[in-house]
Amino acid sequence: MTINIAIATRDVIILGCDSLSSVVETAAFPLRNGIGFARDADGNELLDSEGRRLVPVEDLRSVVTNVYGGVNKMFPLFEHQGFAVAAVTAGKATLSGLTIAEIGKRFCEHNGTAGTIFESTEQVAQSFYAHVRSAWETEVDFQGTDPSLRNLLPPLQFIVAGNCSHDAYGRVFKIDIPAEAVTDVFPVGDHCGATWAGQADFVERILLGVDHGVKNSVQSQFEQSVQEARNKALVTMVESLTASGVQIPEGLAVDFMDTPRAPLWDGAQTDVQFQDLSTQYAIDFVELLVNTQSGMQRFGRGIPTVGGRTHIGVLRRGEGFKMLNEPELTHNHTGYAHDL
Repeated sequence: MTINIAIATRDVIILGCDSLSSVVETAAFPLRNGIGFARDADGNELLDSEGRRLVPVEDLRSVVTNVYGGVNKMFPLFEHQGFAVAAVTAGKATLSGLTIAEIGKRFCEHNGTAGTIFESTEQVAQSFYAHVRSAWETEVDFQGTDPSLRNLLPPLQFIVAGNCSHDAYGRVFKIDIPAEAVTDVFPVGDHCGATWAGQADFVERILLGVDHGVKNSVQSQFEQSVQEARNKALVTMVESLTASGVQIPEGLAVDFMDTPRAPLWDGAQTDVQFQDLSTQYAIDFVELLVNTQSGMQRFGRGIPTVGGRTHIGVLRRGEGFKMLNEPELTHNHTGYAHDL
């Protein structure tokens, strides 16, 4: 997994990401927590033609088996006369035998060599999406995959941001390759704010006051409680009418309105005036968010999947794209002395 951050202010867009890459395998754990094997409608275990037990597809899980540091997840997509568009990526780390960063680099070089001049960040995002989607479909055998199983195909996301000649302000787009979506993140208002991709539960807790896992859990419990209350009220009503001598018509149907949503969470959001952040404050904020998500991995269960060096990129109109404090490659271990 990964953490990607983008913060847009009036003057600048700051990108941030970690530098760990995970090796992920798909597995099932039928003997854990009483999950068990696949069963038919009568409760009998299902077997394949060779008598081996089966596991339900919905019980498959992604399991991290190894991680590598020093991975580049931030790269330019277009640079021309001070205008620049760059991206950060989360999800699948390689396509067609290349890292995603290398694919982005070659996309940028190819368009530069061909003399392609993009006039808007949206044009860059759409062109890059089409380029990567084609490679992704080939890599995962999208056409040959059963439609019911396509939700298990590896995810791949991007945050694409920058300035081009026809952009009146800095633009930020999110690309979801499996979902075939290219979304303008800040289409209205002051076009400023924060967005993220990848593993961002602690980032969401800082900015929103709650992460999506908690929201989904509360909504599920809320719906269950409402349904139980409806059933209880219906039974109580029927029993009361029957006890009063009222004849309940056979086949009587009672329609209830749709289950209401749980209370909105907007009131818990952190009040940050993104549009007024100075460039240095925006850099510090992105750094804080990435480092918080990364740092909390030390205390979670399992292999840390966010971490390593934090990368920061700056996109300012007229000044191109610049990554900050990027280290040079080093060679520190120069051998052993045997001449003592």
